Amino acid sequence: MQGETVVEKFRGIISLLRFFVEDQRYSIVDRFSQALSKDVAESSIYEALRIIESLKNNAVKVKMEVTWRSGNEVKSKVYDLTCCDYGEVIEERVYPGIRGKIISVEPNRKEMIGRNYYCVQCPQTPSEEELKQFLEKMEKDLTICRELGILAYGEE
Repeated sequence: MQGETVVEKFRGIISLLRFFVEDQRYSIVDRFSQALSKDVAESSIYEALRIIESLKNNAVKVKMEVTWRSGNEVKSKVYDLTCCDYGEVIEERVYPGIRGKIISVEPNRKEMIGRNYYCVQCPQTPSEEELKQFLEKMEKDLTICRELGILAYGEE
């Protein structure tokens, strides 16, 4: 573990926070990043973990065809995704995550097939060891919360 970057050491926590950024649920990330006490930081990360566990109970695995225009050309690609947050695209507006047409879905939800949905992929869950290391680091230096919150806005 020695010599690891913050990104390598806390990849699961960054992934967890990134989910909330991609899902446009900024309040948890904001509270965590701006924590002025370890109690606030701990309760924020606990809440984030709890929400993800609840969402995973209703997650779906989909094959989604995403289509976009590149100049005069229409391109498409099929993705295999596990969606913790998802919903039908009903009108033209900004939706979180990735948008496309559902080709297949597990568990079987036939009503979704052939329709346009948005999908916010489930995050990587931090390991117990990663969480322990984070809590130790945070105990010494609370600015790690702001650093991880900032990194959550980056591209993987």
